[in-house]
Amino acid sequence: MILVRVLLIFSALFLAGIGIAFLVTRDRKYLRLGGRFFQAVLVALVCYGLFYVFSRVLLL
Repeated sequence: MILVRVLLIFSALFLAGIGIAFLVTRDRKYLRLGGRFFQAVLVALVCYGLFYVFSRVLLL
């Protein structure tokens, strides 16, 4: 669980930095990078959630 919290904190900081970089440069590559990174974090969180649910169901 602590790993998920660390992942969320660093992801939020990274996305905030990407947002600031886009606002400063107005280069759309930062939006694409942020979108891809957000998708990767979302997939990682869904995988963790499925693992958690399956482990709770199988260990009952």
